[in-house]
Amino acid sequence: MKKLFFISIFIFSIISQNGFAQVNNIYLIENIEGRASATSSGEAKTLATKNARRTAFSELLAKLSLDAALIYKVTDEDIFDTVLSEQISDEKISPNEYVANFNILFSKSIVEKVLQNQNVKKAEFELSENYLLIPVKVWSSNGFENNLSKFTLWGQENEWMEVINSFVKKRRISQFIIPEGDISNIAILNQDNIENVSFNDLEMMLSKYKSSEAIVMFFSYDKIDNKVTILIQDITKLQKKKFKLSFVNVDRLSYDDLANKVCEKVIEYLINSKTKESQSEKNIVKIEIPISGLGNWLMIKDKIERSNLVNQLDIESISKDYVTISVNYINKKEGIIEAFSKLNLFLEKKNDSFYSLIAK
Repeated sequence: MKKLFFISIFIFSIISQNGFAQVNNIYLIENIEGRASATSSGEAKTLATKNARRTAFSELLAKLSLDAALIYKVTDEDIFDTVLSEQISDEKISPNEYVANFNILFSKSIVEKVLQNQNVKKAEFELSENYLLIPVKVWSSNGFENNLSKFTLWGQENEWMEVINSFVKKRRISQFIIPEGDISNIAILNQDNIENVSFNDLEMMLSKYKSSEAIVMFFSYDKIDNKVTILIQDITKLQKKKFKLSFVNVDRLSYDDLANKVCEKVIEYLINSKTKESQSEKNIVKIEIPISGLGNWLMIKDKIERSNLVNQLDIESISKDYVTISVNYINKKEGIIEAFSKLNLFLEKKNDSFYSLIAK
């Protein structure tokens, strides 16, 4: 009952009191309509609130690029546990119907716990970019040392494509995209150009799958040494990186079992390396923002999120008069003070990574 009361009075338990509350690592889903009919207005409100929470959680799954079907596996109780607070506005109440607009704050840590209970690993929803994975089969008994190597991309003869695709779908790693062997893709990539493919060659395909990076993986099985070697080409607009991975079949697995084990290890390696790259490339800046009320804060937040200057915004703390946020500033052309001033948001530097919003 305590939590129900806390939620019904929304975030004013955080903003309107003189006390200070930490709200670290949250997800905010806004403008969700809750609507329901029942035998009484009270029952209708309860049902509408449940509906709004489930709709908001479904939208959160989409924002995290996770499988939409997960919403059917998560119970109302699970979703209730993830809710930190709610803002309810534009209420319309009749004897048998209730309609309102909801802004819902989810606890990131509890959301992660609920998702992990559904066998969704943390790294799977930390990847912020889409990566185009292109598995290629190398036909050569001597691996990459043989200049006469032949390549297969499309069709059933490339079992690596099928195994990678199956594994990615099973693990619901939606940020890793395996292209289909349709006419347009075959025209772009084939066995004649795949070995020396460039970003320019792939640009149309990358645009099609809303990605800015392709990872081409050449799988070669050496029957004599009973090992798999993978040459990986990581291709972006600015650079092309190459590296090798090798897996010796010490457990004497069958070819099919070996292929599954190798694909699992390769995908785990890519997840870990891309997560580390993403974290190392971040330019996290904290900003203290004075606010006059909830509406004022939401207006500022919306302006920052729509600016294309940041790709991540986390609320560090909220009090009656201030909100402290951390953002990942991605504009490399100019400093944050100059860029924010064009939004009529004026910053004063406190130290290297901490700023305060000032009124002018």
